[in-house]
This record gives sequence, C-alpha cells and structure tokens, in this order.
Amino acid sequence: MSNLYYQRFAGLIFRGLIVESDAQYFQDLFCKIAISKFDNFEKIKPQGNKGDRKNDGYRRGEGIFYQVYSPEDPQVNTQNAVKKLIEDFNGLYSFWNEIEPIKEFNFVFNDKFKGSYPDLYKEITNLQDQYAGIKFYLFRADDLQRMFREMSPEKQEEILHLNSDEAILSFEAIGIVAKHLDSIDINDGKNTKLIAPDFEEKISFNNLSPITSEMLKRNYENISEVERYFSEIDNKNLRQDLQEKFTHLYNGAVKKFGEAVNEDVSDNIFLDVLCCSSSHSIADPSIRKAALSLMALYFESCDIYEQPK
Repeated sequence: MSNLYYQRFAGLIFRGLIVESDAQYFQDLFCKIAISKFDNFEKIKPQGNKGDRKNDGYRRGEGIFYQVYSPEDPQVNTQNAVKKLIEDFNGLYSFWNEIEPIKEFNFVFNDKFKGSYPDLYKEITNLQDQYAGIKFYLFRADDLQRMFREMSPEKQEEILHLNSDEAILSFEAIGIVAKHLDSIDINDGKNTKLIAPDFEEKISFNNLSPITSEMLKRNYENISEVERYFSEIDNKNLRQDLQEKFTHLYNGAVKKFGEAVNEDVSDNIFLDVLCCSSSHSIADPSIRKAALSLMALYFESCDIYEQPK
C-alpha cells in the first residue's frame, strides 16, 4: 500500500472510529491521541465516587484542561450538551484551579462531524466573559481528526495497527463479529441473492478505490475459512442472518452518503459498513480481518454493493 493510499485509509479508519464512538470509548480514543501528541498530557483516572473532578486530562505545567462529552446521537438534545459544558467547567474550576491554575479549557464534544449547536458557542462566550483570564474552546471531531493527521505514520500505526496483516483469521474473531452483527435489530432484511458476478468487474462497477479494492481482494482469499466457520457452528441460519444484517448496514450507508458514484463515496460506504460490523474494535487487527473477510463473502454475492448491469 503506497504512502498516499496508506494515509487516506488511516484517515478513513480513524474517522469511522470517531463516528462509531460513544461515551467511554471516545474518551479513551481522545486520551490515546493526546498522550501521543503531547509529552506532558496527564490522563486522569476517576477516584471512586469522587470521579475525576470533571477533568479527563490536562497538559501539566501549561494549565490546559480537557473534558470529554460523546453522546450516542449528538443532535438529539442540545440542552444536555450545554448543561454538561457548564457543570463540567464549574466542577473543574472548584477543584483543579487550586492544583494548577486553569489557563485554557477545552470542551471535547464528539459531534460526529455533524456540526455543533449555536447554544454551545454562546455559552462558551458567556464563560469567556465570566472568566476573563481563561481561554475557552469547543474541541470537535474535526479537531481530533486534525490531530491524528498531524501525527507521524509510525504513531498512527500505534493507534490503528494498520500494518498488522499478519493477523490470523480465527474462528474466535469471526464469532465476535458474528455475535455483534446478529445483535443488530433490523426491519429491512431480504433473502440472499446468491449472485456471483466477476469480482474485478464488480469492484470497477462500484467505483471502489485501490485501497478498498486491495483489502477486499486480499480478504477474499479467506472466504473458504469463513464458509468452514458457518458449516461447523450449531446455528445453521447464521449465514443468512448475517447477510440480512450486512444488507441493512449497506443500505444505511447509502442513505448517509448516496450511491457509490465515485471513489470517495464508495470508500465512505465501505468504511461505514466495516466500522459498524466491527463495533468499536476496528483497530484490533484480528477483528478487522474477520469483518473484512465476512464483507468479502457478502460482496461476492451482491448483498453489499451493486450488481454490475
């Protein structure tokens, strides 16, 4: 994989991680990036019922503090985000300002690239007026992705394990992905098409980029192992059940991004399906390989992506 493709793929994977991350997982992801980015970043561990005193991490000696908020759907309740911003800063100030004077407060809000509320910016301004000596910032998903892009390829690899192609496809990993997929509630399932067009022709027809094409083709070699998994487990309906789940994820991705008319849209659809099928474990090489191998199986039968006309 060339450096250009590697960087694009790393960015897509990381974007997918942010979109799929809620609550503690997003907080851990943010702290992992901050620790790698700043030598003086201190992650704060909650202390029993006292918690972390509204401080998820800070840059020691600089007075720069971070508090993370990642709701499942950032667009649902504006006032929850505004309320948390106010309460978190007040809690932070009452305890941490005596330990290290606060010079900057970052409210890390995972808006999942959908944009943030005007009321949040208004409250940031109100806090800035109230505490003139402190700078206040809204730190969004775009800002975290920018930090990731500024990291060296080596540090990005530490976060995502992208070069771990040596990971072995195991029944355990397939089982973890299958269990996650099987737990997804759907109402748009359909029967397996059982169509097997030419693999290369389908890749070209759906405008898949060289990155995603390479990944699909490499993991297509694992289909026989996936089929062996289905043949050896007790649940003989699982293969069709997962087909319906993948179709559901694919249709959902098309609703988000539109039809795969070019490589950018096609890659977004691909990464969305991969992230959703991997749950929050896409950075785990063994889980990623299992999800990709399953995707290759259902790609071949046209359960995800379109059949060449």
